[in-house]
Amino acid sequence: YKTSHIIFSLLDNLKPHNELESLKTLSQCLKTDKPELIFYMISQRLRDLIKARDLGAKGLKTSPWQINKLIKQSSKFTLDKLTLLYNKLLIIDYEIKMGISLMPLPWHLDLLLMDV
Repeated sequence: YKTSHIIFSLLDNLKPHNELESLKTLSQCLKTDKPELIFYMISQRLRDLIKARDLGAKGLKTSPWQINKLIKQSSKFTLDKLTLLYNKLLIIDYEIKMGISLMPLPWHLDLLLMDV
């Protein structure tokens, strides 16, 4: 399965006060990628940003260019904000899997991006 390049733009655009651009990019992503893949990729990115913000380069096991990119992106957030977003992902995951949520996953992703 090949991932569209747009999803990486979405991940790179995760930063405070960039809601409109993130929502536009998410809309494009949903045309080519499944919401579950987008959810997974966002959760991976947030996990990496938490590591970068908390531990710096020593907490990341990836290429040097990607480490620099993650550290720069994580500097736009507080650690509390990143953990809050990650906790929201956990709640979304639980509610979707347990059938508690009345709304579909793309709706939850929209709301999550509004909180970034």
